[in-house]
Formats: sequence, C-alpha cells, structure tokens
Amino acid sequence: MEGVTGAEPVWRTTSRIGSTELELVAAPADELGSGVRVPDGLLDPRHTAELLHTGDPTVADIPVPAAADTLVLDVELTADLAPEHRQRLERDLDAVPGQVAEAAPDLAGQDLADEVAARRQGLLAGFTETDQTVVLELYAVERDSGRLAHLATEPLSVLPGISVTDGAVSSTPSHVTEELRIEIPPGDLATISSLHLLAPRGGGYRADLVLHGVTTGDGTDLLQTAEKLTWEANESGPLVVHDPVAGELRVLGVTGQYPEPGATGRREVQIGPTRSGQEPPVPVLLSRELARTTSLDVGSQVTLSAWGNAVDGEVVLVADGAPGSLQPVAALVDRGTLQAALHPRHRELPAPTEYWIGSDDPVISAGALRQVPDLGPVSVRSDVAVTDAAAAARGMMWMAAGGALLLAFTGTAAVAVALVRLRRSDVMVFRALGMAPAAVARSRPSR
Repeated sequence: MEGVTGAEPVWRTTSRIGSTELELVAAPADELGSGVRVPDGLLDPRHTAELLHTGDPTVADIPVPAAADTLVLDVELTADLAPEHRQRLERDLDAVPGQVAEAAPDLAGQDLADEVAARRQGLLAGFTETDQTVVLELYAVERDSGRLAHLATEPLSVLPGISVTDGAVSSTPSHVTEELRIEIPPGDLATISSLHLLAPRGGGYRADLVLHGVTTGDGTDLLQTAEKLTWEANESGPLVVHDPVAGELRVLGVTGQYPEPGATGRREVQIGPTRSGQEPPVPVLLSRELARTTSLDVGSQVTLSAWGNAVDGEVVLVADGAPGSLQPVAALVDRGTLQAALHPRHRELPAPTEYWIGSDDPVISAGALRQVPDLGPVSVRSDVAVTDAAAAARGMMWMAAGGALLLAFTGTAAVAVALVRLRRSDVMVFRALGMAPAAVARSRPSR
C-alpha cells in the first residue's frame, strides 16, 4: 500500500488483576527503544523495552526460510506391542476361563468354550479393531503476527500383527515410511516451535518415530541447518534425539495405554524446546493509578486474565501510564513474551485488535486504508485528543521506519501537554526575573 513502511499487530483487551478491571495492551516491546517519542523524564523507552522484552522466545525453534512454500516430512514410523502390555495381555487371556466359570457356573462343553473364545477375542479386539493411526502436527510461529499456525499431516497406520499360540502372545512390528507434504504460504512462517504426535489413547503399542528430514521445496533440510535442538517430550518416557549431521529428529518410546473399556480418542505427545522447571512470569508494566488501586509495586507477583487465559506476571515497572493506552488504569506486556508463555499450553492470542502502521505520508495511507472493507476505524496520530498530562505519557507516540503510525496512538498534542507540565517550574524563574504574566503565558505555548 502506498506510503506504508511497516506494521505491527497489537492486542488490546479488558483484563483483571484480582477484582480490579483494567485495559491490557500487548505490543512489541522491542520496538519501544527505537520507536517511541516521549517527553524527557516521563519514561525511558529503551529501558522499558529491556525490562519487558525477555529475549527471543523462538531461539530454540527450527527456523523456516522466508521463501519456503512447502514442507516435506520424511517420516519413518515403527510400532510394536509394548513388552509390558504383552505380558499383561497374556495374563488376562489366561484368566478368562476362571472368570467365565465364576460368572456362569452352569456353562459346560461347547458353550463354555465358545464363551471363553468370545471373551478372549474381545481382549484382542482392543489391540486390533480400534483406530490405530498416528497423526503428526507441527506448530509454527507466524512471521508477522507471532501467532501459532497449526499444520497437520495425513494419518499414518500403526497396526502390528498379533497372534496367540498356546497362551503366548507374539507380534509382528508395523513399519511405515512416508513423505508427508504440507503446503504453506511463502513467507508466512518464521519457525517450527514444536512437533505433536496424536496417537491412540489405547492400543498398547510402543512407537518409534524418526524424521529423516524436514525439507523445503528447494531442497533445504531444516533439521540439518538448525543448530543442535534441545527438545524433549512433555511427558516422561519418550526419548528425543536430534542429530544435525544426519538431519534426523528421533522420538523413541511413545507408548500407548493398555486398552481399557472406554479408552477412546487420542493422546497428544508434545515434542518441543526443553523448559527448565517452572515458567518465568511475564514482565508487566503498570500505570501508576493501577499500582495505587491494587497496592502493587515493582517485584509484585500478579495473575493477569488475558484472552481467556490466566497468566502469571511480575511487575517490573510502574509509570505514569501504559504506552498504547489512554486509560488511567492500564498495563502493558510484550507481545512475544506473552505468546511464549501461552504456546506450551497450546494457547495463543486471538486475531490482533489493531495494527500500528508506519507511513511516509499518513494522510494518503489513512485514506487508502479507509477504503478497505470491514477494516474498522483508522486514526492518524493528530486525530487523538489528549486532555491531561498523564494521558500524554499513556498515549505515547509510536514512530516506525521514519513515518508516523496510523492506529491507536497519540501525537504531538500529547507531547505538547506533557512538555507544558514539565515547564511549570520555569514560570517561577521568569516571574522572579521580572517577566510580565502575559509574556510568560505567551512563551509557554510557543515553547
């Protein structure tokens, strides 16, 4: 679009800390240091960015080239009856005659044999007649919004052969090799953040998965180009090994439950970056009014309700206002840090509520944006009215790529109000030097 030099998605919602309602803004804090103009002394943008932005949450992910339009997963999947389930199945089969005799003591001869055979067949059916497929899913981080994209493959069948001879159970492993293709919009994905195996809840199989490569359309193997991955499963048991030389990711020992009545559906095993203990809290900036209302200060632990999720946070800064909000009771968090806290729970932010857009010519860009159907209101920075000095701090003016931002920020009026407040001490000096009150009044707006 003509004049537009950049865009940043921003989320705004009503949240709560305890019983106090507030406006919560999730914005890219790493842009604060270079993108915000504020009156001297009100807030240090770079320091604020350092406090809120705790680093790149995708540093342990698998990078995806911007030009990639296809991902090909070279999959090898081997499944066999888990040894512990084989032993239990043998015991259960052996116990059937006694159970039938106790439940139906009048049965004898062929009737007894038929009932025993039927019950044994029912035990085997739990291993052979339920849905025994595995689905692989990738969760990837979108390049522009930072949201999670969900990419699923076609299901793979895992059905080992099972036979019973003289009470002994034996099995023949199932072995599948497949190339699974996933089409993606070019430039849409930044990183692959986790791999998920959706396996049968029952079935009793032990599955070993080997990804021999995750290749883009031009032949780049992402498992070879990625640095050594320190990934692990979200449950005990499976072993995760990344071999960057061979370009392989091995997930060994994913074991299903022993088939029980009602054990339907799928269980999800998540393979992703290793996380050390409890997740760190999300850094939060509070407006001074919010801090006063809730009796919170720097270092206080808080729980924010954010888009249907309870998020643990820590107050790292109290300021006159929260950048991006014109409300006196407001808080600011870094978009990426908040998303990183939600991703392990398979949660994500909804669609952005607004975009902060940089432009070489805000008037022309705003006019073009207003022609887009169903876009919603478009505001240029000079459209936003500010009536008090604290609002100037809250509604800081965002700048990007040398141009003014179009959505949800204040402009020169906000800065002027704050500067006037900062120059109040000058009045006493000018009056002491003999300047007339009218001259002082004229000098303040001009300054």
